[in-house]
Amino acid sequence: MIAIQADLLEVGSEKILNFTKILDVYVEQEEEEESKQVTETTWSEKAKWTLETAKKHLEMLSELEKNIEPKFTQSYVSIVINGRNYYMYDKRTKPNSVVWFNVKEEEKVDAIKKLLDEKNIVYGYNKYKDFSFTFDKNFLTKNQDLLKKIHEIKEKEFTSDE
Repeated sequence: MIAIQADLLEVGSEKILNFTKILDVYVEQEEEEESKQVTETTWSEKAKWTLETAKKHLEMLSELEKNIEPKFTQSYVSIVINGRNYYMYDKRTKPNSVVWFNVKEEEKVDAIKKLLDEKNIVYGYNKYKDFSFTFDKNFLTKNQDLLKKIHEIKEKEFTSDE
């Protein structure tokens, strides 16, 4: 960093600009802290109820999917199927968690909205084509069939007949 001071001096009948370097410093940039590794333990300490809810959903979906695993980030816990984030969980006030998932195809969106409306479940669907709703582990237990059906709709190939 360099700082220069400008002075206007009057010498006789003439005006002179005088520049003086008052600071000339080089500061070595600090190395960024290594990003903290986020693990299941991190989430167990941060929001155990969210971790348990995501694990319960993972266990349930394991009956339908083969290549399924959890992933952990600072912001959310995700259920990854075939290398893609399918369901993301973040904490809310204990014991609730928010889950969101992306559905782009209009037929699938309509089918999932219909299912959620029939069960009077409050949900959001945003401009990024993400469904989101808040629930806890008990919701998963009571609504396993609904959540499996949502997953089946997400995976389903729609034909023009449907």
